[in-house]
Amino acid sequence: MISKNNLEEILVKYPELIEPGLVSRGRHVDLYGQEVDILFEDKSGKRLAVQVLAAPIRGEHVGEMVSYQNAILTGEALDISVMLVADKVPPHLQTAFRHNGVTWKEIPGFKIKEHLDKRNDAGMLGPPE
Repeated sequence: MISKNNLEEILVKYPELIEPGLVSRGRHVDLYGQEVDILFEDKSGKRLAVQVLAAPIRGEHVGEMVSYQNAILTGEALDISVMLVADKVPPHLQTAFRHNGVTWKEIPGFKIKEHLDKRNDAGMLGPPE
């Protein structure tokens, strides 16, 4: 399993794993009183606040993400979207996130490994376990 710190580093270096055309604007950025794991900007200038979860997703993460999203999406923050990025989001929680308007992206560890292997950058995964 990839650590949260490692996953953040990989996503900052290879934002195309989330979406083509993203540019990193910082890690652990304070945005409207919330710490954003990674802040990106897309081609049109819209910001994407990404919360990274390396641990298995559980039910309580739905409420946490809704609260997190509500704190960031103030009246002033019309150019921001919020996304959860995780290795695996179980189907019943995918439904809960959708129902609550939380955007998520599953990036399985094997996809990250394939991406890094293609770029001869497997060292980003850290030492073998």
